[in-house]
Amino acid sequence: MSPAPSTFAIKAEEAFGPEVPYLVGKTLGRGAFGTVKLGIHRETGQQVALKILDTKELIANPHRMVQTEREIVLTKLLEHENILKLHDVVLTANHIILVLEYAPG
Repeated sequence: MSPAPSTFAIKAEEAFGPEVPYLVGKTLGRGAFGTVKLGIHRETGQQVALKILDTKELIANPHRMVQTEREIVLTKLLEHENILKLHDVVLTANHIILVLEYAPG
């Protein structure tokens, strides 16, 4: 059962603006490089995991930028049942958003 889109829409507009094709929901996890949130594609309703990275933090730390670039390249190349698929990368003025396969549980 998918969460009601209305609970996502306000947060998405505030966080990223209307150009981002995903509605942003609850936090699934936090890490050294960003926050992972539940997302729903606005048109298809597909649930995804959105790994949200702050561009300012990446620019301030070149090592993190290199690691992020490497993660994007490798995740796009790898296909394995135990590795979440990278669907897309969305760039905004302040964020890099990795759109990953959602694995509930």
